Amino acid sequence: MAFTRRIVSLIFAALLTGFLPGYAAATDLSSKHRLESIQLQIEQITKQVEYAQEKRGKLSASLRQAELKIARAVESLRIIRIQLAKQESSIKRLDRKASLEKKTVAEQIELLRAQVIAAYEMGQEPVLKLLLNQKNLALIGRILGYYDYLNKEREKTLDAARASLAALLATRRQIDDERKQLQALLESQQAKEIALKNAEKSRIAALAALDRNIVSKQNRLKRLRADAKGLQSLIARVGRVIGKDNTLNKLSQRPFAQQRGRLPWPTNGPLEVSYGALRSGSGGSLRWEGVLIRAPKGRLVRAIDAGHIVFANWLRGYGLLLIIDHGNGFMSLYGHLEAIYRPVGTWVRRGEVVASVGDSGGLRQSALYFAIRHRGAPLNPQAWCRGTP
Repeated sequence: MAFTRRIVSLIFAALLTGFLPGYAAATDLSSKHRLESIQLQIEQITKQVEYAQEKRGKLSASLRQAELKIARAVESLRIIRIQLAKQESSIKRLDRKASLEKKTVAEQIELLRAQVIAAYEMGQEPVLKLLLNQKNLALIGRILGYYDYLNKEREKTLDAARASLAALLATRRQIDDERKQLQALLESQQAKEIALKNAEKSRIAALAALDRNIVSKQNRLKRLRADAKGLQSLIARVGRVIGKDNTLNKLSQRPFAQQRGRLPWPTNGPLEVSYGALRSGSGGSLRWEGVLIRAPKGRLVRAIDAGHIVFANWLRGYGLLLIIDHGNGFMSLYGHLEAIYRPVGTWVRRGEVVASVGDSGGLRQSALYFAIRHRGAPLNPQAWCRGTP
């Protein structure tokens, strides 16, 4: 009986989508509206987090502003370097083209020179005299044809040489334009590097001020607890928003829950801190709810699975933080980033580059904070990712 009801429902659905195309279109439109609504709610959460952090203290706000400036400068430099590589490749291609065109022009000029010499040598004896001395009409016809052929070939060679020369000049103008653009990019790169250095100086000053402020163990513990609570609150709020919509669960080919022990690590490097380890400065009352992977600044960070970016901003204690929703209550977190390459709302595939390793959030050396959550509860990344990072 249940099987019969299932068949009837499938046939009914097929009829709806097959004979009523407006039904499928309305469903797609409804999904789009739901996603837009979720996007707006996530943006509101981000603004609330920013406001709360600014209110929490000027010192944290100074660090946040400095590290956001660093992130923007790093991302700008990354884009400029990509553009520079393309520009240099384009110039090399144009140089090769100009070299071939120059060779063609030289060959055509040489051919034209040979034709002119041949015409000159034949011109030493007038054509009329040659014709009068010939009694064979067929031979006369061949001589006239040969002269006509030489003249036409000379015109063709001359036209080809003119066209090749014009192409060469156009290529050289294009090379000049490309070199000007390259110079502008180099100047922009220098300006961004100066901005990056200034932002790094501001960050060092902000860190020093924070260190002076957090002198006692009690203050450090209070701060660690506040940071952990802030992250938990953020995850809960984002979870409440995305948990209402099932369309976020359909990107991955395999459900996240079935990939325990099979997921890739987001970056390479030794584990600085393992899951569940006691947090330094907490007096044994707090444990790590993720791992810390030691890696050089700028190393690429990749999504461990397909999903939807639901948070990409600065959070106290974690610096630049990226959160990817993988559906069914599963999320992956990437903290202390140098720069974020994908904005909120972006759908990403497994292995797609989403950020770079950094030291934001007050770290003294670069590393990646990586965590996995299910409905807000922490999971051990070492049990979910295969091998070692």
